[in-house]
Order: sequence, then structure tokens, then C-alpha cells
Amino acid sequence: MVKIGLIQAQKYNPDNYQEIVKDKFQDIELLGNSYKKLFAFNQYIDGYDFDYVFNSEDELQAWLQDEQYPPLFKYFLMPVEIIPAVKQYAGFVYQSFPEFIFDYIKETDTVEVEGVEIQVPTNSIKLIPCNCTRWTDEGIMMLDAVIENWNVTYPNKVIDFQVKFETYKELKAFLEANK
Repeated sequence: MVKIGLIQAQKYNPDNYQEIVKDKFQDIELLGNSYKKLFAFNQYIDGYDFDYVFNSEDELQAWLQDEQYPPLFKYFLMPVEIIPAVKQYAGFVYQSFPEFIFDYIKETDTVEVEGVEIQVPTNSIKLIPCNCTRWTDEGIMMLDAVIENWNVTYPNKVIDFQVKFETYKELKAFLEANK
């Protein structure tokens, strides 16, 4: 099982952790504090000195939403195929969630397999959820430009659905509704 451990940056001592994970800690700012975040198998987290341990990114994000109002992060969806073309905007993205990459199904077709009709996706867009610490004018313009560029480049895969979410709860509801 994979878990997420958070420890306050000033308490972090790399010598207290196994060699295999020492360089896997990420520096993050949460709720006005500096933390070290480790996403690893439970054997590298259980029994070690962490301030907070979460069983999933969902649990971590739900905790953040409960701890801070207004919400700490804003969330958005980005087509995976276009990521290499927008590297210059990486500063706007706080983190991405590759474990939540999904196919948004635009169109399906019914086919018969061994006498049973099933729905098969015929047109989909692979999307990756990301977040930022706040909406900025530059960030919103970038996101709108990326979506507009996508729609011009791939007219058969137009993004005509919501891609910006104010809270993690809204993002998760969208993901659940579009599995």
C-alpha cells in the first residue's frame, strides 16, 4: 500500500529514513508551514517520524480542504498530449496528479461482442488533473489559451466541458462522474 507522509521541514533529518527514499522527499508549503512530503510504500512511512500520514492523495486533499477556508488550492484539467508544449508555464502548476490521469469519453459506439451489445469509446481525451496555489490572471489566460489551442488543433476533440475547479471536492466529483 502506498501512503503519503508529511513532516515539518525543520524537524526533517534525512538520516532518520531509509536510503532508498531520502531523495524522494518534496519540499511543499501547506497552511503557511514548510513540510517535507514523501509518497512511498507504507514500509517507508509506517513507524517513521511523520507529523501527518495519509492513505491517499484524496485523504490529503480532503484534509487540506477541511483545514483551510478559503480553499488552499485551485484545480484544473490539462490534456496530457499538450503538456510538452506548455512547459514554460510549469511555474503556475503547483503539482500534478499522474495517478488520476483519465480518459474523458467524448463519443462512444455500440458494438456487438458474442451477442452482447457494449459501448466502446471512439473519441476520448486523456486528461491530467493539476493544481495551483491560486488563480492568477496570467494562469487563467494560459489555461484558456491552452484549451483554445487544443480546440483549434483537435477540432474532433473539442474541450467543451469544465476544466477549472475551485475545490478538490469539485474536481473529485467531476472525476467520479466521468470515469
